Amino acid sequence: MTALLKIAGVGPALAKALMAGKLTSAEAIANLSVGELAEISGIGLRRAPKLKAAAAAMVKANGAATPVKPAAKRTVRKVVKPAPKSVAAPAPKAPALDDALAAAEAARIAAEVRAEKAELKARKAKKKAAALAAEFAVAKENAKNKAKKTKGKAKKAIAKEKAKGKSIMAAKSGAGSSKPKKTKKA
Repeated sequence: MTALLKIAGVGPALAKALMAGKLTSAEAIANLSVGELAEISGIGLRRAPKLKAAAAAMVKANGAATPVKPAAKRTVRKVVKPAPKSVAAPAPKAPALDDALAAAEAARIAAEVRAEKAELKARKAKKKAAALAAEFAVAKENAKNKAKKTKGKAKKAIAKEKAKGKSIMAAKSGAGSSKPKKTKKA
């Protein structure tokens, strides 16, 4: 029995839908008609022939005998869908279409990888910006404190110079009355 995920075009979501329809192998899918496959939820008229062809190819590749339809009919939820008037059942994919789909899938995966890298880069840049903002805030606070200290020292130096000037002036005015003034001799 071939696992569902090994069939070309079957991913986890489709495998889950197939298991819900009691299909657990490529052989079981190859044994159903396209109409029976199309009735399973998640598989439509467009996907059914492709899926059947891929399952049959997988069975043939694994060397299994020609699929025989099981005697017991499977219970499948039947949904009546009106068939489009001008659309016939599509033929199996051409190799060029398979290549195009594979290229598109590869491009999608590459885009997801690029998007993930971009998100990681953005998160890293955001962390770096936050760290720089914190560093700037610390530097700003340090500069502010240094400016306060410098301003305080300057005020003290000015007050000291004023006091020194006042003491000199007081000394001159007090000393001028006790000392006789010199007169110029002509």
